[in-house]
Amino acid sequence: MTHGSADRFGEAIVTRGVLLGLAPGGGTDLDAALERAGATLSAGDAVAVRGGWDIN
Repeated sequence: MTHGSADRFGEAIVTRGVLLGLAPGGGTDLDAALERAGATLSAGDAVAVRGGWDIN
């Protein structure tokens, strides 16, 4: 195993991922973000949410 590798997680982490981007200060309406992205969620999907804020 190498540093940063996913070997320790085995096969359990392999799934479909959905990335949702929210506008800064736009609230947290994830259903609306899904609709804008043209995406749907299914059982077992992993969801990542980008909050829209830049650290700079």
